[in-house]
Amino acid sequence: AFPCMGQILGLMIPTAYSLLVSRHVSTRQSLALDLLREDPILETDSLYQAYMKILDFVGGMTDNAAAKMAREISGIGMI
Repeated sequence: AFPCMGQILGLMIPTAYSLLVSRHVSTRQSLALDLLREDPILETDSLYQAYMKILDFVGGMTDNAAAKMAREISGIGMI
């Protein structure tokens, strides 16, 4: 599960940073933000709050769900 978490966090953490600091996200990053529907990152959130929302989302995933998401993020799940 460790490599899966690395891939998910490797996408989500820079996405939150881009949203809150540079106020610009790519299409891929915008799709990643859509995954946080239950507790979305708001532009008024601090980086700490955004990171905690991401960690809460990832921490609530089962191993199988995290593995599936990591495959989809890397493009392997599309084959």
